[in-house]
Order: sequence, then structure tokens, then C-alpha cells
Amino acid sequence: MLSKLISLGVTLDLDFEDTIRLKTLNVSSLVLAGILLFFIGWHGLYTHKITTAMLQAVGFLFLPSIFLAHKHHYYKLGSFIFFGITYTELVIISNWLIPGKGIELYYLPLMILLIILVKKNSWQVFHIIINSILFMAPYTFNRVYPPEVYSNVTLATVYIAILVSVYFFIKTQNNYKAQLKLKNEHLATLNQEKNDLMGIVAHDLKTPLAQIKGLIAILELENHQLNQEQLSLLKKIKEVTDNQQQQISKFLHTKALEEQTEAIHLEEFNLVETCQSILSGFHPMAEKKNISFTEYYDTKRISVYGSKICIEKVLSNLVSNAIKYSYPRTKVSVELRADKMQILLLVKDQGQGFKQEELPMVFKKNTPLSAQPTGGESSTGVGLYIVKKYVELMGGWVWLESSQGKGTTFFVKFPRYFAASQLS
Repeated sequence: MLSKLISLGVTLDLDFEDTIRLKTLNVSSLVLAGILLFFIGWHGLYTHKITTAMLQAVGFLFLPSIFLAHKHHYYKLGSFIFFGITYTELVIISNWLIPGKGIELYYLPLMILLIILVKKNSWQVFHIIINSILFMAPYTFNRVYPPEVYSNVTLATVYIAILVSVYFFIKTQNNYKAQLKLKNEHLATLNQEKNDLMGIVAHDLKTPLAQIKGLIAILELENHQLNQEQLSLLKKIKEVTDNQQQQISKFLHTKALEEQTEAIHLEEFNLVETCQSILSGFHPMAEKKNISFTEYYDTKRISVYGSKICIEKVLSNLVSNAIKYSYPRTKVSVELRADKMQILLLVKDQGQGFKQEELPMVFKKNTPLSAQPTGGESSTGVGLYIVKKYVELMGGWVWLESSQGKGTTFFVKFPRYFAASQLS
């Protein structure tokens, strides 16, 4: 239970530094809960300072909202609540309720926490100054510190020690950030070299695969000399070769898309004709599984000025996925709706659908999902990632509605007429 509270709100989207900050804040919130609970009992039962105990009880009641904020990934809100509770408790108690009783010493660990949890150096310095003023407030205004304990020399020594510690902490933190930046740059270079190497390998593999397909075509012309078993093996070789070519093609498209090296050509065209052409190309794939298409278009002609290749990539990937993940003897529906400014494209299948917890990961690259192709087809894991990239390139949006076992509907909305600047 304790480990779950400490890691509450930690996700894969957070980097290393933010994860450490979040865990530190969770631990600090638990420690604060323990301190407040102790002093509620101490002041309520032993010293009979009921006002102080009530104030600490109010702070304790607000603490669960920190963990609730982190659970829903509102990290800044959780941090704001934590420091709001802490400052309220310290300022009121140290200056008015029980001044000079040592409560002001809690400003020192709070100062360290602020340095750890606050990202910007300017904000760190600001909080150090604020904490210094609040630490000195009872001595400066109320004169409640016993002179033999809190003399000016003692206070000056404490401040110098704090400032020196803070200086070296910030310096160490900056050195760590600089080293981390260098390592990230090195990793980015290695990643680019890896991508370049994979691109070269992918390009080099295209030639031998094309040669294999050429040899297969020659053998097919001599099929009267082959027996049934040899023809079956030849068919399997062709399927494997086609599959590898598709994999390489998808990889190269993804690489070009991410590096923005693929040329974008803008033109005016009839979107209805484009959709009909793409769907006709998928009829053989659909017929193998007895899957039928239903089409709906607002009008026979929907004129669009934009990138034809982007729309073809989006629709091809969505229809291909719909066929792959649909059960045999079902339907795949494609709809086009248009107004003067926007186009809405719908691709609906009667396939497996997605689990609710998988929906945020659907458009991420190479993310394993529970749904599997129903006819043994291959899957590269980048189809929907490519869809999202191309839709964003067109200045549009893509989303889905899905429930497991009931199929999926993908929605794509994009401008009917968009300028070249949106595709640059």
C-alpha cells in the first residue's frame, strides 16, 4: 500500500527527473501527514492548544487531495496543494499560535524540498528568499526567540550554512543536468546512426526481394512443369516476399514521415473518386475473408485541395487494418461527409475492438495491443501511427470509438481546403 502511494501518478510519459520529483512529493506528503497527525494528538490531548490542533486537522484533511490529483495526473495541482498546506500551517503557527517554540525550524527542510521540486533556478532563489523572511519573521517582529538560543550570531551562522548548502546543491544539480544533456545528445546521435543504418539496409533489401519476385514470375510461367506441392511452395515464397516488401515499405514511409523528407504535393481532386479507387484495390484482400464494403458519400463529387498522397495513406492504412482485424463474413463501412470547410471520414469495422485501457496507446508506434489479425495476416505495428502523423500533417484530427468484441470506428476530420504552409 505504501509503495503504491509513493509511486502514485508515475507513468511512462514522465522522464527520469519528473518521476523523482513526483515520488519525492508523495513521500513528503506522507511525512507531512505523519507530522500533522502526531501534533494533532500532542496539542489536542497534552498541551490543550485546541486552535493549533484544529488548524493541523484541517491541513491533514486536505492531504488526500494531493494523491487524488496525482492519480489523475494533475501534478502541478498536487504540488500547489502540498505547499499551500505547508505554508499555511507554518506561517500561522510559527508567527501567531505558538511562536518561538521551534516550529519555525521546519522552514529549513521546506527550503530544501522547494529546491528539489521546483525546476527553474529563478523560482528556487525566490523561494529561498521567501523562506528566509518567514524564518526570521517571529524574531524580527515578535522578539520571541530566547536570546541565548537564537542570537544574531547564531542566526547569521545558520543562514550562511543554508545559503552555502543551497549554492552547492544548485551547482550540483546544474552539473547533473549538463551531464544528462550531453548523454541525451549522444543517445540521439546513436539513434540517428541506427536509423540511417536501418534505412540503408531496408533500401538494399528491396533489390534482392524484387529479383526474387521476378524469378517467381518466371517459374509461374512454367507452371505446367511443376507439381502441386511445388506450386504451393512457390505461392508461400511469393507471400513471404510480398510481406517483406510491405514491411520495408512501411518502415521507409515512417522514417521519411518522421524526418519530413517526403515531398508533399498539393492539388485539387475529387475525394469520392480517390476513396472508391482505394477501396477497389482492397477488394481481393476483403474477398479472402468474405468481408464486404458499404460506402456512403454526401455527394458524387467532393472537391478537395490538398495532398492526395496523405489522404491515400490515411485511408489505405485504416481500411487495411479494418480488414485485418475483422472477423470473416462481416462488413467494413466507409463514409465521407463534407461541409464548406471540413471533411469527416469514418471507417467502421465489426472486428475485435480495443480494451478501454488500450485506447490511449492505439496511435503509438510499436505498441503491443491485445487485438490480433483474424486471418493470420502480418502486422508492422506502425499503421495507426502513420495515420496520426499524416492526419496531423494535414492539419486535422483523428480519434476512435471502440469497445472490445463490438468493433471500432475511426474518425478523421481535416480541412477541405488547406494551404501549403500547413504541410511544411
